Amino acid sequence: MVVSAVLTCQYMRNWDRNRLHSTTVLPS
Repeated sequence: MVVSAVLTCQYMRNWDRNRLHSTTVLPS
C-alpha cells in the first residue's frame, strides 16, 4: 500500500533524526 510506504518513510526519517541525538537508544 502507498499509505504504509509513506508512513514507513516518515518513520525511518524520524528514527534516523532521533538516532543522531541519542545514539545510545536502539530501536526495538
